[in-house]
Amino acid sequence: MIFKRLFSPSHSSNKPEVRKSAIEKLSADKPQDKSILHELAFNDSDPQVTLAALNKLNSFALWQKAAQSAHHEQVQRTARQYIENAVLTDSHSSLSEQQRSDYLIETATTELAKSALLKPVTGLSDEVILTLLDK
Repeated sequence: MIFKRLFSPSHSSNKPEVRKSAIEKLSADKPQDKSILHELAFNDSDPQVTLAALNKLNSFALWQKAAQSAHHEQVQRTARQYIENAVLTDSHSSLSEQQRSDYLIETATTELAKSALLKPVTGLSDEVILTLLDK
């Protein structure tokens, strides 16, 4: 019991810089580490720690959730920028062509849909392009 208080994990430190450095040692492939990363990504009080955890998790869906529900403006702004880059960049590793099309049709803002049409983004079918034009 006393050892738990003396040797608490670095990801639960009171200092944001310690929590942020602890993220580097965690792996998104290990279930326990992934759980810790999720906790830091959505419940940490420091925006830099939140962003470091989101970067480590590298999931489009989690960035999308952060853009909608983050407590810090900096996190929301960075998440929106990540989403925009993922949707408009053809070779983004965390997003398939189907996911890109689905996001543009179902969730994307009018401005992002317009940017996707003007860029143009490869891999969009004629049907998706027509749907975006109607949007």
